[in-house]
Amino acid sequence: MSVLHDMSCEACGRVERDVPCDNTFVKVCACGHMMEIDWQLRKLPYVGIHPRERAVIWYNPKTGKHATPGRNDVPMPDRYRQAGYVRREFETLRDLDAYCQSENLVNERANYNSGNAYDD
Repeated sequence: MSVLHDMSCEACGRVERDVPCDNTFVKVCACGHMMEIDWQLRKLPYVGIHPRERAVIWYNPKTGKHATPGRNDVPMPDRYRQAGYVRREFETLRDLDAYCQSENLVNERANYNSGNAYDD
């Protein structure tokens, strides 16, 4: 019977999550050093966002510019593809928050609760 462990390499810093191990298991990293079981608890559990709820941007890595589609399920127009834009999908709220902070943006859906605002 095997148990899942997170393994880490102190030499290169590589981390592998949920590696099946038994009592005689030895894991060697791609760099050639021995990997050890990482006994630390994860600070935050991975909470993925369902694909239909993910935020999407079209990003140009050469210029750093981005465009935001009206919906996350529409195909990228040819004018963006020809200009070098790529589709970027945020799988976690942490990734989305980091991007928004770097670009001085706010994701309304992630940060505001619709329906609790009132008019004076």
